[in-house]
Amino acid sequence: MKRYLLDTNGLLRFILNDITSQSDQITALFDGAKDGKNEVTIPHIVFFEATYVLSAYYAFSRLEIKTQWDALLSITYLEIPDRVIVQKACVLWTTHKGISFADAILVLMAKENGMKLITFDKKLARL
Repeated sequence: MKRYLLDTNGLLRFILNDITSQSDQITALFDGAKDGKNEVTIPHIVFFEATYVLSAYYAFSRLEIKTQWDALLSITYLEIPDRVIVQKACVLWTTHKGISFADAILVLMAKENGMKLITFDKKLARL
């Protein structure tokens, strides 16, 4: 079994379907994972970067991005470390407009691991 680590550009091509040959490659990669021929991992850092790019450069709303991430996170044959934290971060990020997606992940990582988040950001500290 081949193992793959998907980067932000690959994920963006899949979401945007703007370069058909590249989005087709990612779709084939996902199909291979579905068939058990390979393993595809998407680290949460890719979600951070892709969230920024989709909102800043492609004008996706928070809800549009959350919808994309919800669909992707529901694909059980993709390896997504901290999947539950990323899912919860999507909810937190869409309901608290003053924080970044990365901040939402940090808050939930601290909470899930019984840690106190050290921050000087007052909005973030209140969460």
